Amino acid sequence: MKAEHRKELETNALAEGMGRVIRGIRERPKRKSVLVWVIALLVIAGLGIGAWWWSANRQRTSDSWAMIDLATSLTALAPVGYDTAEPGSGMLGPPIKTNAGRAARFEIAWFYLYENGIKGLMRDPEMAMLYIKDAKSKFAELAEESTEDPVLGPQSLYAIAVAEESLASDGDFTLDNRQLQTAAKAYREVAAKFPNSALAQEATKRAEALGTDQVIAFYRTFGGEVSRQRELMKLFRPTHPSQKK
Repeated sequence: MKAEHRKELETNALAEGMGRVIRGIRERPKRKSVLVWVIALLVIAGLGIGAWWWSANRQRTSDSWAMIDLATSLTALAPVGYDTAEPGSGMLGPPIKTNAGRAARFEIAWFYLYENGIKGLMRDPEMAMLYIKDAKSKFAELAEESTEDPVLGPQSLYAIAVAEESLASDGDFTLDNRQLQTAAKAYREVAAKFPNSALAQEATKRAEALGTDQVIAFYRTFGGEVSRQRELMKLFRPTHPSQKK
């Protein structure tokens, strides 16, 4: 009799427990419980979005470096360094300030300076000077962004100094050598701001060389040749309609 009574009590307790579970499932969840689930879902969603963004950004960075390595023209480099509205149009938009973007912009600026600028001085001096000045401006932007970069920082400053020295090739070179003095100051800035860089010693040597009679005589002679070439180019360069009287 006692055994049957005990069994009946256990059955009732089990039924009551199952009833509570069923009622809990069927009843509306409490506000606190809902808030916990919402927060949990937001965290999971945030982690998912963060993982996707990191993966996509890593892929874009990898693609950008690959484009720089494989680039054979400015057209290929431009979309990596600048937000170009129309790829291939030659128009450069706002600069892209990622590591890959800065590297691409450095390559573009160096092409302007060396290929279109320095190498073009005896071909079309006026256009070459414009490219040199444009390159100097681009390198100045890079130098400002790379003050803490031990590689791109000194390289950008050194390129500015090269541009300043190249401008001494202008046919308007004066006897007081002001442009060479400006270039020497730019070279010394490389050594002052990045004394431990690989270019510091080279920049110091070049700054000293620009004050020698040999270099001054070279630029005075070369400047005269550039001036004659400029005058010659005026005879063959088509006149723009707006310049006609």
